[in-house]
Amino acid sequence: MKDRSASRPAGDPTRVFCASVLTAIKAAPLRCSKTRAGRAAIRHSRSAAQLAEWSFSLRNRRTPAWVAGLVLPALLAACASPPVRFYTLGAPAIATGAVPVGTVTPATPTVAVARVTLPDYLDGQDLIARDGNRIERSATGRWASRLSLGATDLITARLAQSRTDLFVTDQPQILPATWRLAINISRLDIAHDGTASLAADWSIIPHDERQPLLHQRTTLTRQGPATTDDQVATLTQSALDALADQIVTSTQNLKY
Repeated sequence: MKDRSASRPAGDPTRVFCASVLTAIKAAPLRCSKTRAGRAAIRHSRSAAQLAEWSFSLRNRRTPAWVAGLVLPALLAACASPPVRFYTLGAPAIATGAVPVGTVTPATPTVAVARVTLPDYLDGQDLIARDGNRIERSATGRWASRLSLGATDLITARLAQSRTDLFVTDQPQILPATWRLAINISRLDIAHDGTASLAADWSIIPHDERQPLLHQRTTLTRQGPATTDDQVATLTQSALDALADQIVTSTQNLKY
């Protein structure tokens, strides 16, 4: 019996397509084979391509669409990365108008909040958790802005919410502020066991040199689940909220 597949030319588009699919599978990024689902998808893709070539040798003209529909989704499933989620600090309170708006006059005392300082490894957009002496950066979670900016916005909003008699801002002002608030966070660790540890100090610096400079420090912990990006973001905000509460309390001694 004559072998029908022998009559198909070597440069036939069908064979070229199948060969290119097999080549693409072999050349797929290594990360595709690092998961169980990825390895399974590659095996199925390779089997589908080999089956397609066999089917074409029998002159099955409808197979190309079938192969594309089977092989390409399998490759995408193996190699596609999960979507990245972005998180903010204190967004609900700000977005819902929870921060009261008071009347600001030239006589209203002003508090200028400087940008919060953080250790270099923390001051980025990656969600970070600690495991012993190892730092783990999330592959799928990001802050919407640098953490120092988000922390500054959060503390400014909390202080403005509590001290409606003051004009609290983190934006540059033309005139000197009545007080400057400088905050340094030396530690902000979120452990996978659910412990958030924060160490910080802050200074309230008066424009009037006759007024005393206020300097305080604190260490605090908060507990909560921390196995997912959502939980790490929530626990981070909880620790920063606790710091903001202590800063607000320290401003009760301001006199004007």
